Amino acid sequence: MRKIYDSYVDARRRNNERVDNLRFESIKKTIQKQLPKLQAKHKGKKIDFEVVVRNGKVGLKPVPK
Repeated sequence: MRKIYDSYVDARRRNNERVDNLRFESIKKTIQKQLPKLQAKHKGKKIDFEVVVRNGKVGLKPVPK
């Protein structure tokens, strides 16, 4: 989880987006909130997240594996 957070913060810095308002716990909570729904949709697969830039904004994309 920490690796995802660090990558996310780094990408936001490179994209000149605010990082002073980001907290590890809030990102962790957001991901954990999404996991049950994603796991139900992609049964038997591990859900990873990757950092992506869409429409000029940094975000997290779930990736079933």
